[in-house]
Amino acid sequence: MPSARATAPAVASVPEVDDLVAVAAALNAGPGSVVYIDSRDMLRALNAQPWTCPNCGGENDTAFAYCPGCGTRKP
Repeated sequence: MPSARATAPAVASVPEVDDLVAVAAALNAGPGSVVYIDSRDMLRALNAQPWTCPNCGGENDTAFAYCPGCGTRKP
């Protein structure tokens, strides 16, 4: 008797992205395509510009609104 579990869909590999245009193009890979985007890639896509925390001086290259080091709001 066949298993009741469905087989996993094919996964399209998404390289590190630099902007939302690349993410949009990857998501529109075609009918039936399943695209998984790593959360780190999405953070890079949302904010490709690194910023320096005005409080602790830490370099941040994420889209977080707060510094992951000290919690200060992004300028």
